[in-house]
Amino acid sequence: MALVILPVLLGACGAAQGLQGPASVGAMVAQGTADAWSFARPSGLDELTREIARIEGRYRRADDARAIFATTYLLTTRNIIKAMDRRIFSDRARMERITLAFGGLWLDALEAEDKGRRDDVPSAWRLAFDAGKRGKVSPARVLMLSINAHVIRDLPFAVVAAARPDASLEPDFKALNKVLADEVPEVRRALVSQYRDWPQDVTDRLDDRLPGLAMGAARALSWRLAVQLAADPVAGARVVEERAAQSGKLVDQPALLDAVWAWMRWTTRVG
Repeated sequence: MALVILPVLLGACGAAQGLQGPASVGAMVAQGTADAWSFARPSGLDELTREIARIEGRYRRADDARAIFATTYLLTTRNIIKAMDRRIFSDRARMERITLAFGGLWLDALEAEDKGRRDDVPSAWRLAFDAGKRGKVSPARVLMLSINAHVIRDLPFAVVAAARPDASLEPDFKALNKVLADEVPEVRRALVSQYRDWPQDVTDRLDDRLPGLAMGAARALSWRLAVQLAADPVAGARVVEERAAQSGKLVDQPALLDAVWAWMRWTTRVG
């Protein structure tokens, strides 16, 4: 999967150096995909949120385990847009490009999975999708595996495809960490109210600060991987895929809270 989007990344690196980048996420990350998507190709943030909402509704009606990540992702995307409206980022257009590319990679994984193209599903996403098929697996575990795949695997590709991981982007990248940490109580309330099998005992024992800290550690690793990817797209892509698969295996262990701690400690150590 990484090699499929390498030509796009190489082109995007040139765009990040001053050329006008492509307007749609499809042009940025879906080139080389022969099959038409059964998901929309958002060209703007409003289209992206509508598509996430559509997918969430479809998965919830089908009792598909992937719904829980869609619910979380919809809330997160809306909060990111609100943060843009509050002008907390120095370059809104750049953050919009990254957000669209980021969402496009999730849609790409869903498309490959739903069409049975398992070889095109990144390893980290296969872990998340497979967990959702294991009967009574905790929805919290499916969510954690999905977050792992999207943040550690997809985010470095999105950053490099849509921008340049340099000193001008880093403050905006870090500013988003606070947005994500601040939304944890809202997300927790939504999951508890909307998913009857959400593990209330885990929610009661899990301080809201821990998910924020874990996400910050994961995004810090993602930034380091994006820097490597920009410097050497071929070798960097392999490292991204390997790191995301390795961290996913940490999450996919019996004790969920232990898995969260292990995931957070591991992401702070590797690069």
